[in-house]
Amino acid sequence: MRFRPGKSSFFRVLGGLWPVHSGAIERPGPVDAQPSVSDIFLVPQRVYMVPGSLADNITYPAVVPSEERDEAMETKLRELLALVGIDYLVDRWAAETKDGESGAHPP
Repeated sequence: MRFRPGKSSFFRVLGGLWPVHSGAIERPGPVDAQPSVSDIFLVPQRVYMVPGSLADNITYPAVVPSEERDEAMETKLRELLALVGIDYLVDRWAAETKDGESGAHPP
């Protein structure tokens, strides 16, 4: 089966989340400019989650192992979660793992 990118894939490439391996994509603006969050916004048709922690999903496509995350990065990740109203998930996970009820990955 051949991969055929769709609308969501196209916007992920435009947003700089996925690399362009061949060919070229041109966007209006300075040639070397990376798009910012305010330039492109995508709400995918299906939820796209990567395997791993909540932090892995926030930093995707980069993977920052938990042992390499300092207090400043943890604070920034928490701020990003708060921006979209789901920072409570960190506390929920901590409470569940403390009680031994969840085998989920850490945030």
